[in-house]
Amino acid sequence: MKKFITGLFALASLSLVLSNCRETEDPIAGFGSVTFEFENRAGDDNLVFGTNYINANGDTMKFSQFDYFISNFVLVNSDGTEYTVPKDSCYFLCKHNDADSREVTINNIPAGDYKSLRFVIGVDSAKSVTDISARTGVLDPAAGASGMYWAWNSGYIFVKVEGTSPQAPLNAGAGERIFQYHTGLLEVKTPQP
Repeated sequence: MKKFITGLFALASLSLVLSNCRETEDPIAGFGSVTFEFENRAGDDNLVFGTNYINANGDTMKFSQFDYFISNFVLVNSDGTEYTVPKDSCYFLCKHNDADSREVTINNIPAGDYKSLRFVIGVDSAKSVTDISARTGVLDPAAGASGMYWAWNSGYIFVKVEGTSPQAPLNAGAGERIFQYHTGLLEVKTPQP
């Protein structure tokens, strides 16, 4: 019988859980798909926009945006072998206010007894500097990246978190106490002589 892989991921303080199941009567063969669902949390609670949360510092925070890139998936088999998802198939933009975007499906996975998964939060440096014509879909800075690209710095925003907090400085233009955390990184290695 063919292997059926199901997965459920919880993005809880950037941690996850993967579960799988399979029939064991026949050898595992062929290819399949796996879907991961990312659940965003604030502390021990499901993240709900407009709800007040208290962080470890005792500050009150109300979230209005939480978006992030997920990429570079590697599935690890029980025998230690790894399957690296091809780069052109492993970039996803998850948006908290779009539940469909938080269901990530990867196709053409070789059958196996997968026990763990690794992935990157963000976009790797190599893809970030690839010719713009090769950055399509969610990586297209003009369309798919949907506000997740710094044109002034030519790089992707890996995680974008925004909201309000009584402890944040007053934004005179908005008349609110706004916080914004936009994180990203571009690692450029200089060749050694």
